[in-house]
Amino acid sequence: RQWAGQQFDPVTRRELVKTGYVGDLWNAAFRITKMATTGQVLIVGDPEFVGVISVRIDLDQMDAPDPDHIRYGWVFYEYIGIAQLTDVGSALLTVTGELATSY
Repeated sequence: RQWAGQQFDPVTRRELVKTGYVGDLWNAAFRITKMATTGQVLIVGDPEFVGVISVRIDLDQMDAPDPDHIRYGWVFYEYIGIAQLTDVGSALLTVTGELATSY
């Protein structure tokens, strides 16, 4: 299926640009990436089987410096780095549009 920009409302379009997150289907998160070309689907396994997430600064909180100009009284932040170390837990599918049946 090919989606055009006119099929999404402005809020959804902005969310797709910011996060690349489309939604969940059968407990799998669907994301949009510019790394794959049209007709390619990247499948990645669970993080514990594929790569690492290095925590550079652990989750921390601080009081909001000026509560009048922020909606909440706390600010939370964390810096992480993500790396895929092996290709065993990932696959690249090419969508051709042809139906192949096998029994």
